Amino acid sequence: MSKVKLFFKKTKKIVIDFYHYLTLKKRILLVFFAGIIIPYLCVGVFSYNTIVTVLANNIDKNMFLNLKQVQENLKYTINNINHVSQMLTYDESICEKMDKYITSESNYEKSVLAEEIKSGLRIISFTNPNIGLILFYIADDDEYIFENAGIKEDFNINELPVFSEYYGIDYYGPHLSYNRFVGNKYVISAMRPMNLDSRDDVYVYLESDYSTVQKILEIDELNQRTNYILLDQNNRIIYSDQDEIFKTDTIFAKDEAEEESGKINGYYWFKVTSNQGWSIVSLILEDDYDKEKEQWLEQMGILLLAVLLFIALMSFGLWKLIYNPFNKLNNEIKNIQKGDFSREIPPTKVPEFDVLLNRFQDMKIQIQDLLVKIRADEKERADLQIEKLRSQINPHFLLNTLNNVHWMAIMENQDEIDEVVLSLIKLLSYNLDENHPDSAIRDEIESIKCYLILQNKRFSIDYKFILPEDDTLLDYRMPRFILQPIIENAVYHGSGDESHIVMQVCASENAIVISVSDKGNGMSEKEIKMVMKNKKSKDKVGMGIGLNFVRRTLEAYYEGKAEMKIESKINEGTTVSLILPFEEE
Repeated sequence: MSKVKLFFKKTKKIVIDFYHYLTLKKRILLVFFAGIIIPYLCVGVFSYNTIVTVLANNIDKNMFLNLKQVQENLKYTINNINHVSQMLTYDESICEKMDKYITSESNYEKSVLAEEIKSGLRIISFTNPNIGLILFYIADDDEYIFENAGIKEDFNINELPVFSEYYGIDYYGPHLSYNRFVGNKYVISAMRPMNLDSRDDVYVYLESDYSTVQKILEIDELNQRTNYILLDQNNRIIYSDQDEIFKTDTIFAKDEAEEESGKINGYYWFKVTSNQGWSIVSLILEDDYDKEKEQWLEQMGILLLAVLLFIALMSFGLWKLIYNPFNKLNNEIKNIQKGDFSREIPPTKVPEFDVLLNRFQDMKIQIQDLLVKIRADEKERADLQIEKLRSQINPHFLLNTLNNVHWMAIMENQDEIDEVVLSLIKLLSYNLDENHPDSAIRDEIESIKCYLILQNKRFSIDYKFILPEDDTLLDYRMPRFILQPIIENAVYHGSGDESHIVMQVCASENAIVISVSDKGNGMSEKEIKMVMKNKKSKDKVGMGIGLNFVRRTLEAYYEGKAEMKIESKINEGTTVSLILPFEEE
């Protein structure tokens, strides 16, 4: 477990160091990339799964609908053959004539009967155009009579593939027709006993029209090539469009006999079974099945390239848009650091930046006027006072604040720029006021609010003030500048870039209690003891003043009557409470 933590710790450090190394231009590109590509990928994955599911369901649905249609057409063909066979076997006239023909010894009588039987067959053929070859087969003699078309020489009933047997009727096919005039065309056929009185080995043999089966098996509502397999009641292949892969007279998908669909030998297959027990299977190549998904992936790939190009162009445009104003602001900050307040700030032609720079110029003028007044009043101490003033303003704090203002100018509007600059002026004015060693609680709170407004542009700070109903408590005077170090510690030692701070003021037994709570990383007992035992902390933040300053100020101002308490739990947060003696003015 420790190795895993060490790995993540090192990885986090590498990522942070890499990010700090990036220039603004690269960070803009990274932000655009992350902000667009990550949602794009999430939407892409979700839409891909959705589209795959929809396409698969749609294809499966169409395949089964197609199979159902083929099945119904085959059923119709079989029923039609069955109907015609019933007409022949249950027609007393034909059965009686067949009996007489077989038992008659008179050639003349046989000739007359044969012509009458053929005439009846012609009428049946004419009224049933979906029926092709019709003949009577005498099994024991292995001969056929009264055929309505020429018969191929290889006629052999016993070699036909049986795909269904019920009610004494054998159904064959699809197989090549024995009608010599239709060529190599596939048909469905049936053989039914005539039930004659004279012989029980006489059958009527019927074939469907050759075009019927061809039309049935060429039905394909999808844009892919579909092949068909016909199975008998034992799941044996009796007909196959792909005989090289799915050979006839073999068992189809033995391990998945009860399934309705699956994948085998590079094909997706779908099966429907009739109530007579025979089944029809449709086959579609995996490449054809996945074609639409591949087309979608190609389109998404092209769109991704377009998005990347868009990100590059937008990043370059944004960099050009902010570089010149940012460079001017950066130069002015450098001039302030060097003590040069005399230069005019040229306009940037970007309204937000111009407002920011104008307010920055006003701040420069105010600071310059203050320096001039100090030089006039105390000429001999001018250098010392200027140095003291500069030492009171932590350069890092000022730079971070101005940097926040800079980014806010890009992302926000003019009102927020005004809010940030005014908050900065108020905070500096309050902190630089050396004429009053103490102030009212409400003034200290207003200063804290200004501070949080500034810091909230850098961090994500969720703060809340709980004030007493008795508003006069806020007029109670306390040492200046002792709440801000507590707030600073709550911000900088909170949970990463997000802080949750609650400040509460209330009265309790002749005392005023001011507490500041955060949900940060917390402090150990050792760290708390270091603060309470007058050990100076090297980890100063914000304005450069720590909790040790607060504790020493309370001791000096209240002569030991005030108290500072620290309650903390690791990874849960810290609460710092000031218990101030209530003194009526």
